[in-house]
Amino acid sequence: MKYAKWLREMRLRAGFTQKEVSKIIGVSRKAVSRWELGETRPDYEVAQGLFKLYECSEREILDFINPSE
Repeated sequence: MKYAKWLREMRLRAGFTQKEVSKIIGVSRKAVSRWELGETRPDYEVAQGLFKLYECSEREILDFINPSE
């Protein structure tokens, strides 16, 4: 899953743990783990919070929304 790898890379690049992201975004750590494993995807509102947290470019956001997997 392209988006799962991207989410993990963005989190690591930003220097956050899964637990830190979960507290900031307001979800469980397990939810963050599931996104990064490709088991689930964050909903639209949560994804917006992640884009802001990770300071994503418009291109990165579009690639996440419309994956070419």
